[in-house]
Amino acid sequence: PEIALATQTLQRLLKRLPRVAVLHSGLTDAQRAFHYEQIRDGHASVVVGPRSAVFAPARRLGLIVVDEEHEPTYKQDTAPRYHGRDVAILRASLSDVPVVLGSATPSLESLHNARAGRYALLRLAHRVRGLPMPALEIVNLRQEIERGRIELIGATLTRRMASTLDAGEQIILLMNRRGYASYVFCPSCHWLMSCESCTRAMVYHQATQVAMCHYCQATAALPDRCPACRGKIVYFGYGIQRIEDELARKFPAARVARMDSDTMTSPAQFEKVFNAFGAGEVDILLGTQMVAKGLDFPRVSLVGVASADTSLAIPDFRASERTFQLIVQVAGRAGRAELPGKVVVQTLHEEEPAIQFALRHDYDGFAAYELPLREEANVPPFSRMVRFLIRHRDLDKVEQGAELLAERLRKLLPNGQAILVGPQPAAVLRIRDQARFQILIVTQRPGVVQQALGEAMGELLTDNPAEVISDVDPVALM
Repeated sequence: PEIALATQTLQRLLKRLPRVAVLHSGLTDAQRAFHYEQIRDGHASVVVGPRSAVFAPARRLGLIVVDEEHEPTYKQDTAPRYHGRDVAILRASLSDVPVVLGSATPSLESLHNARAGRYALLRLAHRVRGLPMPALEIVNLRQEIERGRIELIGATLTRRMASTLDAGEQIILLMNRRGYASYVFCPSCHWLMSCESCTRAMVYHQATQVAMCHYCQATAALPDRCPACRGKIVYFGYGIQRIEDELARKFPAARVARMDSDTMTSPAQFEKVFNAFGAGEVDILLGTQMVAKGLDFPRVSLVGVASADTSLAIPDFRASERTFQLIVQVAGRAGRAELPGKVVVQTLHEEEPAIQFALRHDYDGFAAYELPLREEANVPPFSRMVRFLIRHRDLDKVEQGAELLAERLRKLLPNGQAILVGPQPAAVLRIRDQARFQILIVTQRPGVVQQALGEAMGELLTDNPAEVISDVDPVALM
């Protein structure tokens, strides 16, 4: 699911297998053409890559492996909006070859398919060489705040990190939020610095001394004083850059590498950091979710999660599942060799079921809790979903277009075969100066809905005062 994982996987496979090719968006045109020719002509027997590698021109295909199959990044967020995992399943079916979906935390859709007999479920009940799972400790940040300790790296995690560094061992620290502070804010008049093109607060980035919108990537200079009342500006909330500052203050001798989309802009940078960490030249690897999956470093004995709550706040029915997966996945980076692993998870919501099940590495327990809630709400995996996103610079045209589309859909959809939800404003009303509404179709009879809408899709998507985008089986509802 990540170029970073393709880089490390490629290094492993080159040691064990002949003729390995790699495909990813970081290649130059000449490199991509070379690898395509190697694959097409049969000179490469193994192809490694993220989502688009599923289209590699392998003429004698024998096996497809989708690693970390649960990851939403397998879904393309621009047209064509395909899901790499689902394309892999279809291609394997057409080629009559097996497909392996691998994950320590399978998506609930895949688990449901296995229980329904559509997939075969194979369990790896033990870690390699029988190594124990890392001990996981939950730290309630509310208690530390009540004691007057307002720190991003709390007292418990600080102690664990200090003892790990003293022992000469390595640490992975997860902070799944970019930037330095989430808000640029005036406490006097409550002015909030927002993006002019999106209905979202701008995030303070200390390294470049600008405010940035994480939706449209627009940047703006920071004001010296509040433009509304001339009051003093404060930076509220926290991000990975602020954690980096705190690490420098608390552990000045530690060698820290940061891995997020602001610092990692090419596969070469991933490779450089991985090689340095693997060689013991980095003590603490600080990163967003890209450090949570697939990495295998034997000297990592401690994993810290600075805040387990960031993904819980997402307005999506999968928020709980994402939180559980993220904690369990990053916890799995610790104790992968002889050194015993420890994991410290900081949270303000320790009572949250997703966090409690993650504490016990209890995937089956989480699924048993979450699946009945999904079934009651009639959302995937107990139904299929189509999302229509209606957008235009003019909000009135968006509302008109959404109402028009909803009216047409009601006429086309067979009675009792689907539920129409909306039209309603999207979770983020405006992105890149485009106002956004959405309509959801939820159904347990996708074939019937497909047949009903198929012939009318051209009219539905084009004959509208606003732009209409369709997304089948969406993985995010922002």
